[in-house]
Amino acid sequence: MVQLLQHIYPLEGWRLRGTADADAGMDKEALVAAERQLHQQMLGLGYELESGNRYTRVSDNGRLDVDILVATYGSAGQSEVAGRAFDSAPGLHLAVAGDAVIANARVNLFEGGTVEFTVPVPDVEAAVVLKALAWRKRLADKDVIDLATLFEIVHQHRTVIRTWRLADTELIGARRDAVAALALLISNIDQGKWRNAFARSANSARFTAIVRRNVGT
Repeated sequence: MVQLLQHIYPLEGWRLRGTADADAGMDKEALVAAERQLHQQMLGLGYELESGNRYTRVSDNGRLDVDILVATYGSAGQSEVAGRAFDSAPGLHLAVAGDAVIANARVNLFEGGTVEFTVPVPDVEAAVVLKALAWRKRLADKDVIDLATLFEIVHQHRTVIRTWRLADTELIGARRDAVAALALLISNIDQGKWRNAFARSANSARFTAIVRRNVGT
């Protein structure tokens, strides 16, 4: 998500954090309607159901996992859909319900050849909410790095970002929770924490200044 947004909103001289994973997100109503068909299609592609939300395929080229995340309006955990447990992610409903940014991708494969496809990506505000709440849950350096990238996009491209309400004074739901998470992160950084996350990417002082300028913390 963050890599594609960085291509959509270019950042000159900004380092791209590589990742080998991508998550598929659905709201509960859509998943209830598609669960049986989706399950059969995954099996038809050679995947096996490893757990409630994870499908796995092992081939000569290695292992590939597919995770399905379910939108939730509460705290992160698991949600039961059609009798199966799926991992849920706070803030995902904003990405599912909001207007996506469309990315046209052309991927060069390691074994040769290319694949072209179009993928909808959550816009910057929804991405910030997802990453802020993910950081609050797992306290990972990678989420801080991604937030630094997203806020650099906000700083350089604020005028063309479709929706940005995180600076509003009265927020509810996932936006309010994300702002609270960002306030905690900024407080942590002011205390000298998360230095490893900024060692190879953004400047921590610049990041905190951009957050304070664009978020009602």
